[in-house]
Parts: sequence; C-alpha cells; structure tokens
Amino acid sequence: MERNTKTLIKELQIGDRFYKCRDKNKIVFEKVYEPFKRTNYRTYANFAKTDVQLRGVPMNGDTEVIFLRHNEN
Repeated sequence: MERNTKTLIKELQIGDRFYKCRDKNKIVFEKVYEPFKRTNYRTYANFAKTDVQLRGVPMNGDTEVIFLRHNEN
C-alpha cells in the first residue's frame, strides 16, 4: 500500500502505522493483535495503540484512516 493512502482500519495488516482521517493532531497509531472483545452492543475485532499505551484500544472496522507505513518488528 502506498504512503498517505486513505483506507479503512479493517483493511490494514498487523504492524501498520496510521492516523485517523479527521484527527487534527495526527496522533500515530499502530494496529496490534488482540483477541475479540465483546460488549452488550458490539464485537470489536480491530485494535490499535500509540507508542505510550500498553494495550490496544478497540476501534470500529469502518474507521477511515491514513496509512503511513508498515512497522516490521
């Protein structure tokens, strides 16, 4: 995928770095693997975290993001 491409978070791979489309501060997230999280209303399958967070934050799969790069660790 090309840098600065607008896409959905569900189309990214684990390790891809991105920021949300409508984020003025352009906080960079990295998609990480977490087991599914079920709530009373929704099941989350996509998780992302910043460099300072320990665990991934659940995100809706239709969240529009700007792809930056793939982080190979």
